[in-house]
Amino acid sequence: MESATLNTAEMWPNVRKVLEDFGEHFIEAYRENMAIRDAIASGKLANSLSFEIASGASFLAVDVSLLDYWYYVEKGRKPGKFPPISKIERWIKVRRIVPRAYNGRVPTTKQLAFLIARKIALFGTKPRPIFSDTLDAVVAQFEWEIEQAVTADIEQAVDI
Repeated sequence: MESATLNTAEMWPNVRKVLEDFGEHFIEAYRENMAIRDAIASGKLANSLSFEIASGASFLAVDVSLLDYWYYVEKGRKPGKFPPISKIERWIKVRRIVPRAYNGRVPTTKQLAFLIARKIALFGTKPRPIFSDTLDAVVAQFEWEIEQAVTADIEQAVDI
């Protein structure tokens, strides 16, 4: 006789549905918070956001995927090494930053990028905890729904 084994996602259908809603809501809220905090330059970070429900033998999780530089937005950057000047040049162009004249000269985009990179190397950047703030808010919103889904799934499993 074959025994049927259910994977975690099949054992917890209500929880899975709530986690899918959670993921969609988190992505939407994170994009909104990025816009509110003026953290969107090219839109690449906001557009890179996606999620999937991961499951294993004993877990269900929401895996959020986004470009790696989210970390520097979130945690800031300590003083030390120069950041990539080419990335700062691209940021200047995307944000349409117009350099101001200093001592009668207007720096080129490359010169401005160097000056910005030097300032970051000397002083770092401040953290902008948009991800963690959004996560905390969305978790608080979904806490009750997750509890209800767990209860419903346990009740369904016991009735079988």
